[in-house]
Amino acid sequence: LEETGLFFCQICQKNLSAMNLTRREQHVNRCLDEAEKALTPSTPQIPECPICGKPFLSPKSRMSHLKQCAVKMDIGPQLLLQAVRLQTAEPDEASGTPASSFSNHIGGLKRKGAPKRKEPQKKWKVNEPEVPSEDLLV
Repeated sequence: LEETGLFFCQICQKNLSAMNLTRREQHVNRCLDEAEKALTPSTPQIPECPICGKPFLSPKSRMSHLKQCAVKMDIGPQLLLQAVRLQTAEPDEASGTPASSFSNHIGGLKRKGAPKRKEPQKKWKVNEPEVPSEDLLV
């Protein structure tokens, strides 16, 4: 095809015949770079919560959530540690994630219904300060 003047990108199969040699090289390099980016994840994957399955953007937010979620779901620290270790030890399975295998392992603690409504927090009455006595003022 090149002898007849037809040039195609080997990656995306786009017709590059109208481009000069420099533009063709740039296009192919760009396609190769995009293919490499697709193969390697740009940011490391942070595992989701093994209890409720919530995804996270940073390890710090994950740690904070794990502690709160364990308290909310009434899960002890030992069981939480076991769940985190189980999650990091097992690679993602095609049939399910470690979060689902953990919830099956401990009897399905994963929530299935609608979340409970939060009741507004009770406000404490603040007593107005008493007028100080004359003796105290002196």
